[in-house]
Amino acid sequence: STEEFDHVVVANGHFSTPNVPEFPGFDTFSGRVLHAHDFRDAREFAGKDILIIGSSYSAEDIGSQCWKYGCRSVTVSHRTAPMGFGWPANFREVPLLQRVDVDTATFKDGSSQRVDAIILCTGYLHTFPFMEDKLKLRTANRLATADLYKGVVFVDNP
Repeated sequence: STEEFDHVVVANGHFSTPNVPEFPGFDTFSGRVLHAHDFRDAREFAGKDILIIGSSYSAEDIGSQCWKYGCRSVTVSHRTAPMGFGWPANFREVPLLQRVDVDTATFKDGSSQRVDAIILCTGYLHTFPFMEDKLKLRTANRLATADLYKGVVFVDNP
């Protein structure tokens, strides 16, 4: 049977499909690469040098947790601007990652750092695989989208 409705609300959230960028060398990196979505316990990184890619809330939170639970160092790679906090001595911010060679990360400014793990704090993708294209949200993957009135109602309601 078929039902017809005047309005439909799709409230599936968008923190389910991680945005996972690829960088040259990820396929031969000797350590673990994971997205913040899969981060569970900072104790896993005790005694390790970690690289965090991203500079928003997840990067700050995960970096601080790993530091608190004894990682050797935290390097945060940013695309546009550093977070700029007064970090501890073993916590540094660098420009965007360019490549990884086995266990060494090289950044846009030419600097490099040996790392044991890479944590991607790179956000999430808006995905609606169950909807027709004309109904899908079109966005540059920002948290506040331009085509939703007050972040809730689709402006181009067909």
